[in-house]
Amino acid sequence: MADVLLISQRQRPKFVHDGHMYTFEALDCTGMIKFRRCDKRYEYGYKARIHTSVETNEVVKTVNFHCRGGDAARVCIAAVCTAVKSRAENALETPAMILNDTYQSVSSDVRAQMPSTKATKETIQRRMCDVSAATSQPANRASIVIPEAYQTYGGQEQFLLYDSGLGDDDRLLIFGRHSYMAWSAHIKHLYADGTFKITPPLFAQVYILMAERDGFVLPVLYALLPDKQETTYRRMFEAVKEM
Repeated sequence: MADVLLISQRQRPKFVHDGHMYTFEALDCTGMIKFRRCDKRYEYGYKARIHTSVETNEVVKTVNFHCRGGDAARVCIAAVCTAVKSRAENALETPAMILNDTYQSVSSDVRAQMPSTKATKETIQRRMCDVSAATSQPANRASIVIPEAYQTYGGQEQFLLYDSGLGDDDRLLIFGRHSYMAWSAHIKHLYADGTFKITPPLFAQVYILMAERDGFVLPVLYALLPDKQETTYRRMFEAVKEM
């Protein structure tokens, strides 16, 4: 895995380099270099350290070395857990949906070493609660303001794909991963389902579009609908066609 920042179970960033993970220790006197040390220094006595650029996250210096190779499975598990927490922040998918989609890209060997499904679901639910507590409840649909941080997936990929606009009493929002559009032309079967149990306040229904791909049925779009009128469903599908 390339150098990347992951988030630990304690919500602390860890830097991955050559199959090992490092925690932040201090800044240098210029404030431009971060000193990081191996997160297994106490467990195995590792003295390996790296220095990274604050601006680019590039490794600029290596101090000492590990006496054994990196643990690819451990790094992969950390990456999966980070991805799961990131998806939980969107709060439009159930824990089961997030896990089912995530597990499809994880090998059986790595999955066997991951925390139990129950523990992972509890982690997702806690993260969802944290995110819900961070935002105040708007008075009505027309006044909903969606911060930029909630409009993207993982901070990079567009997640809010359609918004009928601030001030619209019949506000309609559609969420999904923009990258799914790259293979949308290969979709042979499309399924739709409306649910009410997970519908947030101010909306009447969550409408989900699912696509079949490689033998799996994946949720690709989530629409928050103001009501269950035919005109609203037409508005939704017109918006999807224009994406």
